[in-house]
Amino acid sequence: FIETTMSSTEKTQEQLQDELDALNAQITSQGATVRTLKKEGGSADAISAAVDQLQKLKIAAAGLSEKLKGNEKEFNRRSFDDLVLRKMFVVPSFEIHGGVKGLFDLGPPACALKAAMIDLWRKHFVLNEQMLEMECTNLTPEVVLKTSGHVDRFTDLMVKDPPTGECFRADKLLEDAIDNLLEENPTMPVEEKEDHLRIQRQADAFSPKELDDLLVKYNCKGPSGEAYSPSFPFNLMFKTSIGPEGTAVGYLRPETAQGLFVNFRRLLDLNAGRTPFAAAQIGTGFRNEIAPRSGLLRVREFCMAEIEHFVNPKDKDHPSFGTIAEKELVLFGRDDQLGSGKTKKVTCGEAVKTGLINNQTLAYFMARTQLYMEKIGMDPKRLRFRQHLATEMAHYAADCWDLEIKSSYGWVECVGHADRACYDLEVHSKATKTPMVATKKLDKPVEIEIGKLKFNRKLLGQAFKADQRVVSGILEGMAENWEDFAPVAEALEKDGKTTVEGFEITKEMVTWTKTKKKVHEIKFTPSVIEPSFGMGRILYSLLEHSFDQREEDEQRCVMKFNPQVAPEKCAVLPISSNPDCNAIVDEIVTDLMESDIATRVDKSGATLGRRYARADELGIPFAVTVDFQTVTDGTVTMRERDSMMQIRLPKEDVTTLLFMIVHNKTTWEGAKQKYPAVQSVEEGAAPASEPTIVETTTRSSLRRPDPSTIPDIAKVPSKPKASEFDFSSFDKEMATKSYVGGWTFSDADSAAFDKFTSVPDKTKFPHAYRWFTHIAARTGKVVRSPPPATAVTKTAPAPAPPAKKEEPAPAPAPAPTPSPAPAPAPALEELQEERRMVAIMVKPAAGVDPEGLYKKITETIKSQPQYKLKWDDKCKVDDGKIYASFTIALEADFDEEVMEYIEYMEDEVADQQITYQAAME
Repeated sequence: FIETTMSSTEKTQEQLQDELDALNAQITSQGATVRTLKKEGGSADAISAAVDQLQKLKIAAAGLSEKLKGNEKEFNRRSFDDLVLRKMFVVPSFEIHGGVKGLFDLGPPACALKAAMIDLWRKHFVLNEQMLEMECTNLTPEVVLKTSGHVDRFTDLMVKDPPTGECFRADKLLEDAIDNLLEENPTMPVEEKEDHLRIQRQADAFSPKELDDLLVKYNCKGPSGEAYSPSFPFNLMFKTSIGPEGTAVGYLRPETAQGLFVNFRRLLDLNAGRTPFAAAQIGTGFRNEIAPRSGLLRVREFCMAEIEHFVNPKDKDHPSFGTIAEKELVLFGRDDQLGSGKTKKVTCGEAVKTGLINNQTLAYFMARTQLYMEKIGMDPKRLRFRQHLATEMAHYAADCWDLEIKSSYGWVECVGHADRACYDLEVHSKATKTPMVATKKLDKPVEIEIGKLKFNRKLLGQAFKADQRVVSGILEGMAENWEDFAPVAEALEKDGKTTVEGFEITKEMVTWTKTKKKVHEIKFTPSVIEPSFGMGRILYSLLEHSFDQREEDEQRCVMKFNPQVAPEKCAVLPISSNPDCNAIVDEIVTDLMESDIATRVDKSGATLGRRYARADELGIPFAVTVDFQTVTDGTVTMRERDSMMQIRLPKEDVTTLLFMIVHNKTTWEGAKQKYPAVQSVEEGAAPASEPTIVETTTRSSLRRPDPSTIPDIAKVPSKPKASEFDFSSFDKEMATKSYVGGWTFSDADSAAFDKFTSVPDKTKFPHAYRWFTHIAARTGKVVRSPPPATAVTKTAPAPAPPAKKEEPAPAPAPAPTPSPAPAPAPALEELQEERRMVAIMVKPAAGVDPEGLYKKITETIKSQPQYKLKWDDKCKVDDGKIYASFTIALEADFDEEVMEYIEYMEDEVADQQITYQAAME
């Protein structure tokens, strides 16, 4: 099969996937064989042969995976990691001190995201299922974890570098040493190389003594140059002492479940003795991982949410199973893992009926977990439930299924669903001699067979002394049900003695008779169905599933969070710094916050498109924009993040609509049907009917409207005439955008403004009026009427346009009126001399002298006469950055030669709070 697969040529995706599924099934089966051999102490040759076969299968599967990946959209990890760090979703802990592996801090966005996930988890499970929630201590006494088995079995073999005390995982050192040996000896004979590889593959199966001998054989030495210490078991729990004496040993809990188990009796009493019932806990777990890796997937401190559902082991039906019986789940059962290698989509009812899932309660919680994942915005296509193989399950478990989420790291276990039977309560009961039992009242009394015991107290006292009451109590408890006592009675009759929970009982110590008893209730130790959620892994997977990039611009990253869990639900943006706009923004924000809708306000001077992009990176699903029309009619636009569509609605409806969407009472589709759409293209990009071009420099790539397709309104005639201008057409054009070229101010707006011969009528042409007042405020221009034909001559040039602030100003213009006095229009040559103010901020690269760079910039700018640049005096070097402003002719633009030295950041000026009044205007 391997040879056929490796030699396959042109095949369809479906054929390749079928082959890969079959290979994965064989890998799973072979892996189970290897684990069994190691567990049962198989011979080294048998283990080696099994591992060799497993390795060949994995190589074949890797080759097929590469072929399949070639046709899949590659996950852009570089952009993802950059966004997560830059927007402070997740940052390394103690970063300025060098950081610590396996420890991370959640920044404001991720902190809010996690809080929303937990809040929804609590509503979905705890409140909906009427669970009993607890918060138990992180510190756990050693005796509790000794009883649960964590102290003895939660270990890896470690060695130390004696001079420094630094610890290393022994099996990993051996693997690395063999890798280095093979790399340094590429001509090593094949047989010798295979011997080394065989040892490497068994590294985690050796005993401490065998590992020590191999580390010496391969000359493994510590960083100090000395040999490592003998290997020793290293417990993955964080050990500490409780109290100042240091005599009470404790651990930071590796899971939250034990606190619920030891409180079972109190929880049962609080629930009035009724079963089934569930307890839940959300808290932090700690595991001292040897080699933390894969980001948030394997860390040393993590958030867990666990449920312990206590149920009668003879009746595991769930009263609400009917509500999810038709829910389809993607199941990867153990037979499929060992056979076809393919998952199946099966309803919960069918899975329980066929025995694929052991019982209704387990299936119920698996379905509820799937529904929770869909609620928080996980991609259902990347979710599956994988059943534990027989070699993976604990001896006491009845059935186990892991919810796995596919990420860039592959399929990752994020939620475990285990039917742990009665194990946990029984071990704590035996260790503490405390009965952990529940009762079930019967509708009608029934007769049961019991054992009636009579003890020889003298013999019990001589044999067990202070423990004689414990022994008699154990036997009496078993005799309550003849089925439990029958094996003891048979052993005593046959052998004359037997061992019960560590105590050896002889036939002379007790006599019994089998009888019947009428009972109104039965006692039982409950089984535990445990869904265990790794909230950190779920959080990371949600970040990956939500990450996206705009098709038209891969530099624009988007976090597509579901509104229910998004860190912030809405951004409120004023289109201008106009006091009237800001007052309305504050009013909307106050109303939203009073309704507990997390809101972000961005009043910076950046372009609207850039502010939308910032909100997209934080995953904010909606943005409300207060524009000039808001001031006149009280309506605002609301933009939806994923489609980038906008609707216009009364500002009074904003809070109600967002509240309904966030609480899943309505949808964006419903909102679009209720309110008119005002935009169907993204900011920063030209409408579909307007072609664009991409300009690439050494600094970046920019998408701009194609100059050859700019509408006539943007072209400046030498002799503008009122009769040539159509206000009605221009008003319709500006109804769907902010500027002539789209959503960014450009020379086209200035040129178009100069074509106006009168102020647009506010009532007839509201969009043209809004655009006109905004450009007038931004540029300081005034409307001009057409001059007489004789005014534009070489001997009698028209007066110069109004001067910029850095030039001597002419006589003050009269106060603006609804119909300002007309002024003579300039000639075309003079119009082209009009200048605009530009502000720049230069961030020198590491090691570059800011003063020297400043000098080079000024020399470069001044040496470009073709750009008609005029350098301003308001320049400075501050905190390693250069701030400057200057004027530039409207037709001029920077080419790559100039861009080598400066970064044009007009929309960043307000963010940096540069106080150049001219630049701000």
